[in-house]
Parts: sequence; C-alpha cells; structure tokens
Amino acid sequence: MFSHQRYCIMSVEEAYHTSKPIEDINDDLQVQSIIGQLAVEDHNKKTGDNLELVDVVNGLRSGIFVQPGSTHEGILYHLLVEAKTIEGINWTYVAKLLELYVGCRIRYEFKSFEPLLPYYNP
Repeated sequence: MFSHQRYCIMSVEEAYHTSKPIEDINDDLQVQSIIGQLAVEDHNKKTGDNLELVDVVNGLRSGIFVQPGSTHEGILYHLLVEAKTIEGINWTYVAKLLELYVGCRIRYEFKSFEPLLPYYNP
C-alpha cells in the first residue's frame, strides 16, 4: 500500500522507540473511531469484558516499517484509551497494536490491552 514511501526494517520494539506523539489526536477520526474502537472490541472478545470506548486520550504512532522476515508494511500504535466498565466506571488502558498493509487490505494485530492502574471489581 505504501510502496512508494521509504520504510525501515525493524522490530516492533524498535518501532516503539522511534514513535512520535499523535498530533491533534482528538481530531484524528481514524484513531478515535476505528483503531480505538477495534482495540476495545478485541479486548472484549478475548476477555469477556464488556468495555465501552469513551475516548482515545493520547498516543504514539511509528513511521512505516517492516518487521524482519515479513513483507508487510505496517504502523505501530501505542494508545492511552479511556473505556467504561460494566460497573459504569471510566478506567484508563494502554493498547498496543499494529496496522498491517496486506495487499489492498488493512489488518490489525493487537499486541496488548492492559489497565494503566490495577482494576478490581467493586
């Protein structure tokens, strides 16, 4: 998808260390409406939780890179996500995911989704 652009071959960890803040994150519809929502939905499927996305508060985005041994270009997102728990409490989570370009399609690979602080059901 981005073959006309320059990219680096690096690991996910290396991509994280080269990531930059997402400017105007509140106006970034792709991050707010698509990526943030998909991260919460993926977490719910894996855990059985019933979180609802409130907002993507902040985040980092890498440049385009290719992982060693792969031919797919991608972008790493590291997001601070606010979601509402089933108890109605807004809680903050850290989501890490890859946006991969596979031919003409975009595929998301979810690496982690963890509470920023420990959360215990009341």
